[in-house]
Amino acid sequence: MSAFVNTPYCDIWDRYSKAPAGWEDHWYVHYYEIAITADQIQNQLPLLIDTDADFYWRAIMGNQPEQFLLRFWDPWGNQLADNLDVQEQIAPNDQPGVFFPEVMCPRGSTVKVDIQEYTNANGTLKLALIGVKRYQAAA
Repeated sequence: MSAFVNTPYCDIWDRYSKAPAGWEDHWYVHYYEIAITADQIQNQLPLLIDTDADFYWRAIMGNQPEQFLLRFWDPWGNQLADNLDVQEQIAPNDQPGVFFPEVMCPRGSTVKVDIQEYTNANGTLKLALIGVKRYQAAA
């Protein structure tokens, strides 16, 4: 008898929160461009969240992940990683890196990012925070 137990596949998207009754989720992307000079470190740069609805941050995309070390902070000031690091979930392809669990960002809040350019070249970091905005359904 095999010791291997086959478990059914569960898509991570099925594990995110669902809009409660009377509310609805709409896919949304917050897009940011941050210019940075060679060997520069910028700490806790604000990434503003829109004021019209809470945002549930579920994935991230970006350009040139090998050029930048990053660390994100949630809207309550909690670091999402211990150190500045190459963000492997930011792949320069068409597949977003998934965040689990999602990060709930209240309307009008601020996510922060620490960035270090470490390849001795000027650059522009392009980030896309992907998730849903949660709206109260129209009556």
